[in-house]
Amino acid sequence: MNHFSKFAFLFFAAILFKLNAEPSDRPVPYRPYSAELQNINPELLNGLNEKQYKQMSLGDPLLKLAYSRVFTRAIGDFSSLMPDDEMILSDMRSRGDSLSPLLLKLAEDNQETGYEVALLCLIDQLGSVVLEPYLQYARNLLANRTQTMSAATASAASAILAKHGSESDLKILEQVFEKRPYVRDDLSKSIKTLREQIESRKPPNTPFQKNPSLEGSNAKIALESRDIPALQDEDKSIRRNTIALTLCVGAGLLLLIIFMKNKDKNEQKK
Repeated sequence: MNHFSKFAFLFFAAILFKLNAEPSDRPVPYRPYSAELQNINPELLNGLNEKQYKQMSLGDPLLKLAYSRVFTRAIGDFSSLMPDDEMILSDMRSRGDSLSPLLLKLAEDNQETGYEVALLCLIDQLGSVVLEPYLQYARNLLANRTQTMSAATASAASAILAKHGSESDLKILEQVFEKRPYVRDDLSKSIKTLREQIESRKPPNTPFQKNPSLEGSNAKIALESRDIPALQDEDKSIRRNTIALTLCVGAGLLLLIIFMKNKDKNEQKK
């Protein structure tokens, strides 16, 4: 074996070793489904009608399998479903929020599977459940499985928070972004989307607009109001001067009367 062959062999062996290793930032394949779902014969779903689905309880394993398949078979949205799956989807929607504990328990029992990812991606399209429990599931997932979740799971959890989360969820995404470099590409998109969502929810900050038609009259009113104190002071001064002049004239008349009376008395004595 020549030197080039030895180098090629060692290089190939190193690649295989790296691929077989399981570092924390390596994508992991979907895990197998829970034993409960694996032990159900999917052929039992064939031929079931809408009435039969409605008669099933939420604890029926066959119904759990049917619901999980609706999510995993939908490609991007529910519009891609076949008629049999559309019938199951209709049954899901008819059950409303009573469905949520079952769907979330299925996700908890089937972590890192295609069902968990599909549930987080599509649940807001169901239209018949309150989303908050699913948002909380996504928050817990990101917080508790930061270093073990796959890129697909991280992407699904961050995506639902990006569309329906709050400012506190933005902090969660930013923390995961710092702690888990491998999922940064997907998280950076979700962080950007959530920031835009938060900004769009804020009331518009409209600046005060002047009305040009009122500017002239407002300016006139302002000038007149500014001149009012000066006019009031001028009126007071005029009134004071008038009173003083009246008092002086009255006093002069009084002195004149007194003088005339004294003059008459003196003339009579003579």
